[in-house]
Amino acid sequence: MRRVWKEIIAIVLVLSTVFIIFPKSAFASERASPEVIILFDISTSMRDNDTEFLAPDALKELVNNLPSYWNIGLVTYNIDLVHVIEPVVGNRAEILQALDDVQYISFTNAAAGLEKARELFSEHAQSQTILFVTDGEKAAMPSYEETAQANQLADVELNKVIESDITVHSIIMGHEFYRSDSDVIDLAEATGGRLFANTLSTGLRDVVYQLLFDTLQVPYSTVGVAQMADGTGNFVIRLPMIEVDLVRIFITGESAIANVVVSGAGSEVEISTGQRFATIEIVQPTEQEIQIAFTGTGTTNAYMMLEWDLHLMAEHSYIGEPIQLWLADDAGNNVFLNSFFEGESFDLLVNEEEIQGRVKQGYLQLDTVTKEAGNYIIQFRLDTLGINTMAGSNAIMIHLESMSPVILHEPQEIEPEPIQEVSQEINMTVLVATMISLVLVFLLFVFLSKRKKKTETARTITSRGRPAGFESKYAFSGKLNLYVTHTPEDVDIPPQTFDLFRLGAKQKISLGDILQKCSIARGFSGVENIYFAGSKQHALQVINGSDCTIMVGRDLLIKNQSRMINYGEKIHVTCADEVSELELHYRNVKPSEKRVLVAPLIGYNE
Repeated sequence: MRRVWKEIIAIVLVLSTVFIIFPKSAFASERASPEVIILFDISTSMRDNDTEFLAPDALKELVNNLPSYWNIGLVTYNIDLVHVIEPVVGNRAEILQALDDVQYISFTNAAAGLEKARELFSEHAQSQTILFVTDGEKAAMPSYEETAQANQLADVELNKVIESDITVHSIIMGHEFYRSDSDVIDLAEATGGRLFANTLSTGLRDVVYQLLFDTLQVPYSTVGVAQMADGTGNFVIRLPMIEVDLVRIFITGESAIANVVVSGAGSEVEISTGQRFATIEIVQPTEQEIQIAFTGTGTTNAYMMLEWDLHLMAEHSYIGEPIQLWLADDAGNNVFLNSFFEGESFDLLVNEEEIQGRVKQGYLQLDTVTKEAGNYIIQFRLDTLGINTMAGSNAIMIHLESMSPVILHEPQEIEPEPIQEVSQEINMTVLVATMISLVLVFLLFVFLSKRKKKTETARTITSRGRPAGFESKYAFSGKLNLYVTHTPEDVDIPPQTFDLFRLGAKQKISLGDILQKCSIARGFSGVENIYFAGSKQHALQVINGSDCTIMVGRDLLIKNQSRMINYGEKIHVTCADEVSELELHYRNVKPSEKRVLVAPLIGYNE
C-alpha cells in the first residue's frame, strides 16, 4: 500500500509539472500500437497433432485479419530458432511466406522460442501478446542430459514471461492433453490469457474466430452466411460509409474458398486466400456496395472490419458549458457530420465514470460533467459500430477553466514601472524550477522501479491443481450480478450482487464461496471448482475446474480451461446436476457504488 501511494504521488508530480508548463492546454495523445508475437512450435511431435497441417493456415488467417496498425512478429522453433521476424509495420508478407515454408521436423526446445519472443517486444508497445501454438511439450532433445537442461531453461523463461507484462494465449494442439506439460498449460492462466486445450486441426476455424473477435477484440460486423449447395456463393455488402481508409472482408468456411471475384472499386484491391479462408482488402473505397462471388462447399461466413485514422477532438469549454467532442480524420474533417453518426449513442469514460453521449448536429455533447474546473480524461470506442480507429487516438485530456472576470469599470492610469528585468528573472526562475521538478520526478520513478524489482519475489509456475487461495498479480475489479434461473425445487431466489473489488487479497475465489457469502449456496453442485481471479485491464479470469457446463457468450468453457471476460459480458452456468442454472453478469462499479455494501438487486432490470 505504501508503494502505491508513492506511485500516486509521483504521477501527481508529473501532472503538476505538465500543467505548470501548459496551464490551459487541451491535447490528445497518439496511442502506441499493440504488439503480437506468434510463437509456433514446428518440431516433429507437432506433425502427429496437426495431421491435416492446418495450423500454419490458421495463423495466416490471423495475420491477414488483424488490424493494419498492429505490429505482428513471428518466432518458430524446433531444436533451435527457425524463423525470427520482428513486430514492425510492413512485415506481413514476410510472415505469410515463413508460414508457407513451415515443416514439422527435428527436436523440441521451447526455451529458445520463449526467450526470443519475449525479447522482440518494444518498450513503447500499447500491449504485449504472445499467441503460443504448441503441443504442450517443453523439451525433447537428442539426449537425456540435453533434455533435462532444456527443461530447466524453459522453466526460467516461463517465469520471466509470467513476471513481465506479456499476455499469453495458448493453443495446445492434439487430443492427448494429459501428456502436455502442466507448466505450459498454466502459462495462459498465469499471464491473464486464454487457453485453447485439446485443439484439433478441424477445430482451428473456431479458434481463429474466437481469438480475433472475442479474445483480441478486433471490431467487426457479421455481413452474411452462405449455404453453397451448388458449390458457388456470393455476398452483397453495403458499406455504412465510403470515407473509411480500409475495408476488410474476412470469409471463412468448411472448405477452401476459391475463384474469388470482387466488384467494388478503391485505390487498391487485394485478395488473399488460404486452405479455408479468403480476405479481401479495399483501400479507400469509392463505392458503397461490394459484391463478392466465390466457390466452395458447405457453410461460409463473412465478416467486415473497417479501419479509419481518427482522432478524438474537443472544443474549448468553460465551467457550465457542455463539452463538445468530435472525431477528425487525417485531413482534419469532422466525421460526425456524416449522417451515419447522427443520433448514434456512445459509451464513454469521463475520469473513469461511465457516461453516455449522443451525436447531435456533428458533435457529441456532455452536459453533466462540467460543474468544476480541472482536468477531464475522456475515452470512448467505436467498436460497437465495427469501426477500428487505426493509428489515431480514442482518448483525450482536456482542461476546463473558469470564465474570465468581466471588468465593470475603467482601470486607473498608473505610471509604469521598469519591471522588464524582474519579469525575465521570474521567467528564468520558473524555467529552472520546472527543469528541477522534471529531474526529481525522473529520479523518483527510477527509485520506485528499482525498489519494486527488489521487493517482489519470484513467482513460479505450479501444476494445474492450484489451490483456491493461489495469488494472482492482478487485483479484482467490478462486480458480479447473480441470477438463479433454475433450481431443483423451483425456488425463487432474488437477484444478488457481489462486489469483487472489495476483496482485499489478490487471490482466487470460487463461485461456491461467492454463493455462500450471498446465502444461496445450497444445491449448486460443482460450483466450488469454478474460480475467478483478477486480470489485466480490469478483466476477470474465469477458470473451470468443474464438471459444470459454462457458456461465455456463445463460447463453451470446457474443463481445465480458462477465459478472460470484460465488463458487460455474461456467464451462464449449468451445474453438475444438469438442473440448477445460474447467470452471472460482470459489471463495472460507479464511484458512488463503492460506498454501498453488498445487497440484493431488488427490482433490477437490464
